Amino acid sequence: MEWKSRRVGLPAESAGERGLKLLSVLAYVFSAHFQHTTILNHMIALLGSDQDYAAPYILKAFTYLGRYKPLVDSHPAVLQRLTPICKELAISGTPKQAKHAVRCMYVNMTSSVGSEGQNSEAGDVFAEIVETLKVNLSPEQAKYRTAIVCLGHIAYNIPDRFHVPIKNIISRKIVKELLVKDVPEDRKDIPSTECFLEIITRV
Repeated sequence: MEWKSRRVGLPAESAGERGLKLLSVLAYVFSAHFQHTTILNHMIALLGSDQDYAAPYILKAFTYLGRYKPLVDSHPAVLQRLTPICKELAISGTPKQAKHAVRCMYVNMTSSVGSEGQNSEAGDVFAEIVETLKVNLSPEQAKYRTAIVCLGHIAYNIPDRFHVPIKNIISRKIVKELLVKDVPEDRKDIPSTECFLEIITRV
């Protein structure tokens, strides 16, 4: 890989990310050419990469393909393989992975045929994610920021379905336990304003 990246003038440390970025662009521009089970399965295999930057690009590519033709209509078997991976990333991935996982599932589980809309399986998957986050959402959790981002994007994509439960979670878990929580004056581990701004701009 390093030898090939040198041949095309790319530094080895960024060649993989640039390649995946190109993949997502091609999926956006030439969506029709990706409508083959073999190609889609290869893309799913790429989600097994241990690089955090990989999944968001691949999920973004799947989202573009879903806008062209949702997997629930075109490749339901591929969607069955993709869904549990997206669910895991939404709960346990990075905030960026969670964001794109939610969007990818929403787009590809929403049928474009007639007025069927989102299938029942999609509702069940998102309900399971919300229920898991409701139980585990705590400032002490390592994936707390991921959970907040995930809930936000579920609320954004499916506002009618999860309006009440997410509103309750925000009120009880985030506002009461985080924002209104008593903070000792001598606490040393509070991020600075600059740190908060950096976190917000990355989401």
